[in-house]
Amino acid sequence: MKTEPARHLVLEALSARSWRLCDRSAAASDPAKVVAYIEQPDSGGYDAAWVRAGGVVRHYRRLDDIFTDAAELSSGAALRPGRKPAPIPARPPFTRRPAT
Repeated sequence: MKTEPARHLVLEALSARSWRLCDRSAAASDPAKVVAYIEQPDSGGYDAAWVRAGGVVRHYRRLDDIFTDAAELSSGAALRPGRKPAPIPARPPFTRRPAT
């Protein structure tokens, strides 16, 4: 389901390559006004960490796609993770040799 980008959302610059996506309909002092944190990595595109979706992180090619997902989220739709995270390699636990 695609919806029109929500007009109550605004980007607040945090640095030259990072922003906070906020909901203007929430009070300025309300922490729930933050919808997502967005960064622009050197590799291109945008990474969005969705605060309102339980910390789901997704990569986007365009900012417009972030606003579209934000509008869907505000209409009650759920965001799903874009892909399964890569497993962290692990070593087996150390075992103690019996004393001889």
